[in-house]
Amino acid sequence: MLVNLVKKIILCLPLFLSGCSHYDTGIGYKTSGLDSDQKKIIENDLFWLYGLKSKIDNALLVHMMEDFGVLQKEDDDCVRGQIACTKLFYPSTIFLTDGFFKMTKSMRVSTLFHENAHHYYRYYYHENCADAGQEPNYNCDIKMESAYGVEVLFYQVLSRLFPDREDYKTELNLVSRFLKK
Repeated sequence: MLVNLVKKIILCLPLFLSGCSHYDTGIGYKTSGLDSDQKKIIENDLFWLYGLKSKIDNALLVHMMEDFGVLQKEDDDCVRGQIACTKLFYPSTIFLTDGFFKMTKSMRVSTLFHENAHHYYRYYYHENCADAGQEPNYNCDIKMESAYGVEVLFYQVLSRLFPDREDYKTELNLVSRFLKK
């Protein structure tokens, strides 16, 4: 018990001194403006994700897990009522609204991947993909190398790892609607 605590202190001390926090999950991130309950949710979600890391067979997802950047509280609901967003002039920050914390764990983690993909690909927009009968501002991505593409990859991995979880398959189908390839 004491040995594990000492190991954790030795591993985390340089990160702590550099201003980083919550690295005991093995996934890089910092928080800003989150209350203690929100920080705990993030910590638990990323600890769950870290437990899956060795089973994730997608190199891009594993690479993106290394640094989610700064997870910052956003009070203005981003744009158009989004639950999370990135902003062009904040290249390593993911802004989270109160709505983000009301979603399921897998939806929160997939959202982190989605928003991180905006930074990774340096593309902060979506295409207007409205088809006949859909709302005019229906946004999507038109290639797999995109925010929705990364989110689809994440749900494909979850669906393979947990074939009995219908909710993961449902979420995969839902997110796939936003990827027109």
